[in-house]
Amino acid sequence: MPRRLWLRIGLVAVVAAVSIFYLYPPRKTINLGLDLQGGIHLVLGVDIDKALQIQTDRTAERVRSSLEGKGLAVQKAERRGNTEIQIQLASPQAWSEAQSLLQKEFPSFEVKEQDQSAGRLVLALRPAEINSQRDGFVRQGLETIRNRVDQFGVAEPSIQQQGDNRILVQLPGIQDPDRAKALIGKTALLEFKLVDDRLDPAAIAAALFVAIEEWQARGGRADLRALIHRALGSVLAAYPVPAAATPKRR
Repeated sequence: MPRRLWLRIGLVAVVAAVSIFYLYPPRKTINLGLDLQGGIHLVLGVDIDKALQIQTDRTAERVRSSLEGKGLAVQKAERRGNTEIQIQLASPQAWSEAQSLLQKEFPSFEVKEQDQSAGRLVLALRPAEINSQRDGFVRQGLETIRNRVDQFGVAEPSIQQQGDNRILVQLPGIQDPDRAKALIGKTALLEFKLVDDRLDPAAIAAALFVAIEEWQARGGRADLRALIHRALGSVLAAYPVPAAATPKRR
């Protein structure tokens, strides 16, 4: 009899505990959304045109460096619009060699408006590459914003693409809109400073552009630091480090 009594008591205790759990669940199991606990709602825009202009400016520098590296003088290599590069060779005699080099090293561009007698042509970014870069810029923006939002410690932030070039950010429970806007909306800047004047700045810049383009081609999923380290390694290998002087004994 006592044994059956204890079984009944235990069963009643379990049923009571389960009932209490469902009636009064722990607070941490419920994450209130923006509509229940308030917070911040932001819609950010990715400046696709500006990003394309910056990328095209960098490629124009690479074009000049590549041509001049082969001994082909260039009068002008500059961006036109968002995705085109105007090239003016110093000598029309270099036309064939320049054409071959550009098609080999810059396959994402197509050649148009060719004027062989004047040594002038235009490189235009292919439509498929433009679309790929647009998607990459938005993905990069999403990843950057996610990393910045982590600093707020929000339980369930909502960060998602909206349309072609907008990013929707919802931060439940955050009550400091100025700080959120300042942190999330700030512009990212990657800066390199050359500290060894023995190195060729053009070669360093070309190596960095190659690394960044490869990173973008992979959709921003690769390790950018590893790509830069690998690209710079081939450049630095051409500049032997001088041996340290052996101190003289007195």
